[in-house]
Amino acid sequence: MGMLHLMVFWLLGTALGASFSWGVPLNVNFQTRVQRECSFTRYPSLCQNTLMELKDHPLHIISALVNKTISETNLPSTYFQTLSSQLEIQDAQLAKSSTGVYKEKIRTNKDGITLIGDGKYSTIIAGDDSVAGGSSMPDSATFTITGDGFIARDIGFQNTAGPGGKQALALYIASDHSALYRCSIAGYQDTLYALALRQFYRECDIHGTVDFIFGNAAAVFQNCYLVLRRPHGGAYNVILAHGRTDPGQSTGFSIQNCRIAASSDFSPIKHSFNSYLGRPWKQYSRSVVMESSIDDAISSRGWVEWPGAGSYAKTLYFAEFSNTGPGAGTSRRVNWPGFHVIGVEEAVKFTVGNFIAGTSWLPSTE
Repeated sequence: MGMLHLMVFWLLGTALGASFSWGVPLNVNFQTRVQRECSFTRYPSLCQNTLMELKDHPLHIISALVNKTISETNLPSTYFQTLSSQLEIQDAQLAKSSTGVYKEKIRTNKDGITLIGDGKYSTIIAGDDSVAGGSSMPDSATFTITGDGFIARDIGFQNTAGPGGKQALALYIASDHSALYRCSIAGYQDTLYALALRQFYRECDIHGTVDFIFGNAAAVFQNCYLVLRRPHGGAYNVILAHGRTDPGQSTGFSIQNCRIAASSDFSPIKHSFNSYLGRPWKQYSRSVVMESSIDDAISSRGWVEWPGAGSYAKTLYFAEFSNTGPGAGTSRRVNWPGFHVIGVEEAVKFTVGNFIAGTSWLPSTE
């Protein structure tokens, strides 16, 4: 790793949420024809209106600004060669990372951590631990965050172990009220471990092969790009593997207004492999894909069984609503009791405001 300039900012007197702003409000266009969600402050935030077509409400995004009430620390040197060194400093909660690849493994349980980079493919935290290389699945993660209120903007998380690395996590996240905006999360098998609690992803690119979004969080992915890569050997691709173990748990994955497609190098051979929207990791797995663009890399059956768990087809909840694209047709989808093509009344249950109570923790600037 070359010399990378990193700056630590100290909070002055007030909570981070009161003194930090992304800038002006922006429209967060989630299309259910029932609910509209908009604006950004510390978190991407929400408001409610009648939904219109996306083309009638373009996004207006301003670059992130550090509020003047946050001051640069007076340490002898404010520059560090690793991101870890910033996060280890007492009371340091906001880390500004310049362009570069940070080859390190980071674990933190601090609450209120905020990371800001120069772009989802410009500022990258990269590691290469994997199960094939001797790590356990959780310990393979490049970045692990278990403190609440985690925010990341314009930064990338990568695991470069490759398709033969078996499970190799780029990001392990168990942070309540976490929000990732314009980030990239790249790996192959088990790229993103959304373990638990309420999580929000907006305009993120997530790359992988097998179960590359998995866990038992209540997570909404909005306006994201889910990128299918070439799987290892004769394996098949699966995007979602949700792990709900009890029907009373209010968890699940909600994919809203996203794009699902093959990577540029996988696209020419995508029909030589099977790719699926999801499979049930646990008995009461729950995943919904709505108003998203689905490439024909996705098999016409859409979903696939977990090996040896055929009975899960009766207890899972998988649903689709108003998707588009050559892979969106539902006439040849699985005929499991737990699979549903839903209407708007059901779909609205999986919006940010309803599914993860976003109106209570993604405050509006308006």
